[in-house]
Amino acid sequence: MSHQRSTAGTAVEPSTAHVSFYVSVVDGERARDVLGHLTDCLGEPDRYTVRWAEDVQSDPVFCTTAPAADDVTEPQLRAARLAVERGYYDRPKSVSLDTLADELDVSPSEVSRRLGEVERQLVRSLVEYRG
Repeated sequence: MSHQRSTAGTAVEPSTAHVSFYVSVVDGERARDVLGHLTDCLGEPDRYTVRWAEDVQSDPVFCTTAPAADDVTEPQLRAARLAVERGYYDRPKSVSLDTLADELDVSPSEVSRRLGEVERQLVRSLVEYRG
């Protein structure tokens, strides 16, 4: 594969690690090659999830990983999910931090903190992956 993600400084317990890949390939033969490579590197599919992405324009083979589930707390995930569902990330925004805070029964600054932490992790993952 042309893209390799640095894991320097990241401790992962092999018995608990689970990775999700979003993959787009040009043809079926290449898909078999990619899946074979993943199995060779990661073992059996109980350790990873492969999802086929459509309309990926950047590379013939595109893989990315989301932040590890353990890195995002349930309150952060609830805030992020609600923010996406209500249109907080739309341009222009469809909902305010105050409204999200009311729905989550926390302060607007707490919603901002939770979303900021999720955003920080996503940006770090992107930069580590793409360099």
